[in-house]
Amino acid sequence: MRSPTSPSPKSSPASSAPASPFASCIAGVRPGIISRPSGSVTSAAASSRAAPAPATSAPLPPGEDAFKIINIRIRDLETKAPFWTCRDWSNIKRTTEMHLPRKLLQCSSVAREFTFSSHNVLENLRLQQTVYLHDQPIEEWNFEFGFVIPGSTNTWESVVLAAAPEEMIPAEIISGNMVIDTAFYDGSALLARKRLTVFYE
Repeated sequence: MRSPTSPSPKSSPASSAPASPFASCIAGVRPGIISRPSGSVTSAAASSRAAPAPATSAPLPPGEDAFKIINIRIRDLETKAPFWTCRDWSNIKRTTEMHLPRKLLQCSSVAREFTFSSHNVLENLRLQQTVYLHDQPIEEWNFEFGFVIPGSTNTWESVVLAAAPEEMIPAEIISGNMVIDTAFYDGSALLARKRLTVFYE
């Protein structure tokens, strides 16, 4: 479990953004309507599995060596069945394809799990996701993890509940046309970034 001295991570949708079938996982879009998803994002659970680095360990400059995404997993919350795993977060300039099964859209809830390590202390780790459909921004989501112990490896999980099926844009429209820009920050300092083009198969 997360250290009781650390603040609980939070996640909140932007108030003016519509939800997408990948509103950090699966919540649906209402075409032409600005709204929040009918599902909600729960508080994220986090755990620290490594001892803090020695006090004499000098901070590293921002970059892959200082902050590293070890893997990302998306799975069915109820059955634990995996839908997608990514272990390559190294190239922040290249858009990567993300292939998901269509049955993901039928799940009532989906979990997204980030495992990351940080050499340095992070005062306010946060995640910002912007969703684009046909190159137009349709949604922005912000998640807050908070304080990160230096020299630690952590797991950060968010859960998303599905919107009603009639509120979702068909997978045929979204597949190949939706891009998710995911960026990790410590306050305002960019730590890592990735753009994913989503395909439903």
